[in-house]
Amino acid sequence: MALHIHFVGIKGTGMSALAQISVQLEDATITGSDVEESFYTDLVLERAHIPVLGFSPENVEKADLVVISAAYTNQHPEIARALELNIPILTYPQYLGRLLAKKRGISVTGTHGKTTTTAMIGLVMLQTGLDPTIVVGSDVPSIGGNAHCGKGDFFLAESCEYRRHFLNYSPEHLIITNLEFDHPDYFKDLEDVISAFTELASKVPEYGHIYVWAEDPNREAIKGSAP
Repeated sequence: MALHIHFVGIKGTGMSALAQISVQLEDATITGSDVEESFYTDLVLERAHIPVLGFSPENVEKADLVVISAAYTNQHPEIARALELNIPILTYPQYLGRLLAKKRGISVTGTHGKTTTTAMIGLVMLQTGLDPTIVVGSDVPSIGGNAHCGKGDFFLAESCEYRRHFLNYSPEHLIITNLEFDHPDYFKDLEDVISAFTELASKVPEYGHIYVWAEDPNREAIKGSAP
């Protein structure tokens, strides 16, 4: 019997991307719920034949796993119901980490340029026949949208540093576009930002690779944390 995964907040760019690739990577039945407001992901999900429901506690009752957007708390009626029923719940970064572990992970991160860099690398990999799985934070027509579930060995994922979400991932290869102070609502200062990136770099295996923009003044901190 196929695994049933329900996404709370499925219209989000990242959530809709994971929903699409989960159909194949998890061999799962996918459902999702969100607000009625229209988003570009409505068409993406429609093309993937993934139903989008209005919010209701009943939506999760037959689910084997619930994946939740960071936009919602445990007070959300669907999340609260899943907790009542002891249905496993994963956040977006936790679930992306689970999927990334199924393939040879490539994380693209940095303060700026993550989406563009992920899109460019993804397109090159597609054109060279590697057929990677791709998750990117925008609609990229050249790869078919915001996600591509490939048959190749690699999984290329845009990876966000906010609240250290990317520490849920253990990529084989890591690409860091740049390092600057950002997200002041979470990070205390540039040193705090760098500490998050160095911790991620330390998770890359010895046989993996770390690529950092050569002109970034903070690149040496990353180099020192590599395995």
